[in-house]
Amino acid sequence: MTTLPTIPDEKKALEYYEAEQRQRYIERQIRKYKRLAEGSIDEENRKKYNAKVREWQKIMRDFLEENPQLRRAYWREKTRGISFDYGQNYDELIGVFTKDNIKITSVSHHMKLRAVEREVSFRDIEDALQNPIKIGRIKVRDNGSSKEYIGENARVIINPDTGNIITVWETGTKYRKVKR
Repeated sequence: MTTLPTIPDEKKALEYYEAEQRQRYIERQIRKYKRLAEGSIDEENRKKYNAKVREWQKIMRDFLEENPQLRRAYWREKTRGISFDYGQNYDELIGVFTKDNIKITSVSHHMKLRAVEREVSFRDIEDALQNPIKIGRIKVRDNGSSKEYIGENARVIINPDTGNIITVWETGTKYRKVKR
């Protein structure tokens, strides 16, 4: 026959409840900083957020040591659903030459934001610049000139005069069919 666990008094039950809520708060902080680290574009921010993750993990270890009735559940500290590598370093494109021999000298902040937003990888951008399906003509506008490189998975717009990558898109099905 199974014996029922002893029910703690009301004061003790409230203490346990508050300790559990504190543990959930610490777990949320760990997940928060893990997500920020995963989503950081530059290495400096990633290191800063990873340090915060370690700091909160130490707080969790110390807290659980003080509260032996609680157990650590690592699955509650994990982040899920991030299939795209948000920590890519797009600045590594600087120095790359396009197929028609234009040197990439800079990568705009706008391009980095759009690449992450549109989930266009560093490798796809590099491939579009060096092995394009199609290279567009130079377009001259009031704010400067632009040239489009269409790759298998990315469309890249650069300023051919400065070598700055302006923006990127994922290649649409219209251009992918041209490849086949």
